Amino acid sequence: MRIEPEQRRGRIFVVHPDRKAQRTLHRTLSASLCPVELVDLDAAIARARAPGEPDAVVVVDQETARAHPGARATPALGWIAVPPDDATPAHPDVVTELLAAGWHHVVGAPIGRARAELLATVQKLVLGDVFGLEKYVGWAAPVRAVTLDDAADRPAAVEALVAGIGRAGLSDRVASLASVIADELLANALFDAPAAPDAGAGAGRRARETGRHDARPLGERERVRLRWATDARYLALEITDQWGSLDPAAPGPAIARAARRAAGDLDGDAGMGLALAYACCHQLALAVAPGRRAEAIALIDVSVRPTELGRAPSFHLFVAPAAPSAPSGPDGGPP
Repeated sequence: MRIEPEQRRGRIFVVHPDRKAQRTLHRTLSASLCPVELVDLDAAIARARAPGEPDAVVVVDQETARAHPGARATPALGWIAVPPDDATPAHPDVVTELLAAGWHHVVGAPIGRARAELLATVQKLVLGDVFGLEKYVGWAAPVRAVTLDDAADRPAAVEALVAGIGRAGLSDRVASLASVIADELLANALFDAPAAPDAGAGAGRRARETGRHDARPLGERERVRLRWATDARYLALEITDQWGSLDPAAPGPAIARAARRAAGDLDGDAGMGLALAYACCHQLALAVAPGRRAEAIALIDVSVRPTELGRAPSFHLFVAPAAPSAPSGPDGGPP
């Protein structure tokens, strides 16, 4: 008999005061096959910094994260802020505060409903394989894809998505949310993403050159892909561009600013597109391979009533390792 060696590089530290949440987190995260330890915050920081220790993922309750916002800067594969217990969702003000402080992983749903989300997040961090909606839906879910060859294809792509959602038996409400998300994220990919420093003279951000509804043939690198799938639990939307110009430090604070503007705490309306897409889904996962690829995945939970998930969507942002990851999903790399 031969047993294949395990190729796991991670260790998971759980910092949470609630005993039931500790048990749920330990049971859930152990499925990653990484060692899971219950520790306090000081121990998690010290262990994450210690030379010779395996790379760490730290899962911490949001009140502790709020009290120690700078902890997430401690070198680790990732810091994940989770709600206070199994049944209570994240408070929107706390999520806004953590996003403004630069946290890349903030869970909105109650821990008891976020098991699949937590496991997928940890696996992406540990394996460094950060792209592809297949990580969020069941393997049997058929994936549909549309590649835009012209900037004016955006309305038709959204219409194709809405028609497909209808054929999948999902509600008009879900179709409406998905259309807003897809339109905003496609616009970002078409007009805000083409800013790679090696793109050549005149590349810049396309929003400054053409109207957002004008026809413009897209070159090979400019083409944008929309993919979607549903497994009766999630509707997953994926929008990919080939620039990789997303600044990992920008999206969380931008969403936080939009939330504060909506509450009347700030003036202005710039940067509302991403925040609107975030507000329309239950989980937004961004991933970037700098200079190569950027991806936005929005998940709408279609299995429960919206009130069961709370009012604060989850947010995740992943940065791919410097070396290309193994192919994700059936078609591998970028479009």
